[in-house]
Amino acid sequence: MEPRGLNGTASNAGQALGVLLHLMTPDDLIATARAVGIDWIWDHMIAPVIEQERAAADETSACEGEDAAFIDAELERPYEDDGARDG
Repeated sequence: MEPRGLNGTASNAGQALGVLLHLMTPDDLIATARAVGIDWIWDHMIAPVIEQERAAADETSACEGEDAAFIDAELERPYEDDGARDG
């Protein structure tokens, strides 16, 4: 079952929930967390975001590592003057 937003569409459900949560008082947030279940909030809302952020960071690090390896290889390659810059 796909969550639905305030206007019935799935595309803005997360956005609508985010607005609603920001408008709630601290007491309302605590009551909501208890009603939903703290473990559920962690398992379905927090942990997936952490995993996604780590994966994105790992992907960025891997790309940076590939770029660094390419640059290192280029710097180690002997210079070859083909005369193209001579006027």
